[in-house]
Amino acid sequence: MRRRPGTNRPYWCSRRLGAYGLFLCLASAYTLVVCRHLLVVSSEDDGAKSRGVATGQFEWNGNDQISTISGEVAAPSGGRSAQAAPRPSPKDGAINKTKSPVVSINGHNRAVNGGDKAVAVAIGARPKAVHRRRRRNVHVPAKYNSVDVPIRMVHPSINETSILNWSLSKNVWNETTTFDQMLKSGNSSALPSIGAGQRAVVILHLSPKMGSLTLRLACKNLLQDKCQVENDKVKDPPGYDDVAELSKLIVRCKSINHFCLRRDMFDPRKPEQLFENIAFLHLYPFRQYDEWTLSAHKMPFDRGGEKLCAKMKALFDDCRDEHGELSFRKYPKVELSDFRSQIAFLRDRSGSSSHHIILHDFKDIDRLLSLLSVTYRGLGRMIGSSRMYHASNVKKKGTCDMKILKAYHECFTKDLTNLP
Repeated sequence: MRRRPGTNRPYWCSRRLGAYGLFLCLASAYTLVVCRHLLVVSSEDDGAKSRGVATGQFEWNGNDQISTISGEVAAPSGGRSAQAAPRPSPKDGAINKTKSPVVSINGHNRAVNGGDKAVAVAIGARPKAVHRRRRRNVHVPAKYNSVDVPIRMVHPSINETSILNWSLSKNVWNETTTFDQMLKSGNSSALPSIGAGQRAVVILHLSPKMGSLTLRLACKNLLQDKCQVENDKVKDPPGYDDVAELSKLIVRCKSINHFCLRRDMFDPRKPEQLFENIAFLHLYPFRQYDEWTLSAHKMPFDRGGEKLCAKMKALFDDCRDEHGELSFRKYPKVELSDFRSQIAFLRDRSGSSSHHIILHDFKDIDRLLSLLSVTYRGLGRMIGSSRMYHASNVKKKGTCDMKILKAYHECFTKDLTNLP
């Protein structure tokens, strides 16, 4: 869709269109609603029309297509009742040719399996989850989708390390899993070994409510003090949200071996992001999922009270994964899943460099960095990683309405144990 220069609005949202443009904007926003659970149905049975109610659920993928419908389609004043069932994937774009219900959204009819032909109009209830994950520009060859990636879990306090492939670790990692359970699920191992002449570089992949502010400021101060690199953003270090810029800083600032990165990974197709003779230690924080959601759910209340809670509620009422802290896509397990095939591709193309994934308890980050500095010669300590910038903040008593957290879980949490 074409956008107006310098704005995020489509051309037809131009102020020049006045009331008509506003109407189109509102109409387009309405079409993005994804409804389920309750339908008002007009059924047709050999020419006889009737009106009834369908209960169950259906899902709309945003392209006027119904992906699933389940439940009863009842026509009380004529016609036959229908038992709806999940629609199989159509072949060659053809929709099931048997007599089937048709769901209408904004005038666009789409057929689904089962029973009488029906026209249904959605009227509210919980939408389908909308995962606005970062759109990756990296094309990963299909063969890497099935390549496993080893995950090392390190507990620096007891100097214990275990290793487990992603395909197994993702099955262990659910809403209530603790880091000790993750550690015990793997096989005993050692920290990654690096080749002679390789430079050890730590990449801190940060997530909200897991000490990210402390580490972002530490990364920023390192770049400013040792490499004279400034950033206009108050809290974020240079390259934090731009992997291309970060790649240049890694090559330029050889006296720095700790860098912060937000939800991204190097592009194996670009030679400048493959590097030479660098052993990358990718650190991902772990925090029990249920504990993390409770903490992230409280943050808006601490910052702005009920006003910010209401804004969060509006997002989860529509199942939009767009909140700053309580965001499913920002949870480390989801991020690892999203970039697993890219990491496998990267490991295969690394040449003289290497990439290792380390999972750690977020509270142990300073101890882990200390352990790594002793293990890998030349890595050095990361100054500032022990500071607790949020510790002095006075937290308000109370939290956002727990119904908001319940809505979040209904939208997203079921996907935590179904990640690829």
